[in-house]
Amino acid sequence: INYSLTCGNNITSTWDLGLNNVTIYVNDTSFNNASSSVSFNVSVGDIISPIISIQQPTNSTNWTSTTVDVNYTATDETALGSCWYTNSSGLFNYSLTCGNNVTGSWDEGDNVVIVYVNDTSSNNASASVSFGVDTIIPAISVTAPINLSNWTTTTVYVNYTVTDTNLGYCW
Repeated sequence: INYSLTCGNNITSTWDLGLNNVTIYVNDTSFNNASSSVSFNVSVGDIISPIISIQQPTNSTNWTSTTVDVNYTATDETALGSCWYTNSSGLFNYSLTCGNNVTGSWDEGDNVVIVYVNDTSSNNASASVSFGVDTIIPAISVTAPINLSNWTTTTVYVNYTVTDTNLGYCW
């Protein structure tokens, strides 16, 4: 491709990725010609984000223990830079050694954990998981009839009370 230039002005351009060959030609009013060439490589660098995924726990699962490991994998085509996570509140970030699982004790109820990763070129990625923790056993009590009581009818009402933060089903 040929471009017209104003003699003495530098060329400012967006160049193609890869090898670029530029030759600048000049002539004078007596038709004497000269040229100068340069070849240079253009590379943008690492623009690809790392890949991160959470294997466990799976989304929307429930756990009866507050100790739930969040197992994740993070990869990058060049090099991982740093890893960190935040919990449901999102108020604090906690540093991780990339590749080490998130371990700890989680709050009763719903939890959301987001694991972040960046590479050495500052490309970022994240993955999140939501899970529930319920360590409280439901309370149930039969209030009527009185245990081992006798009845003279076949219609006997059994009354009970049940309490639980995350009540499911009674059967």
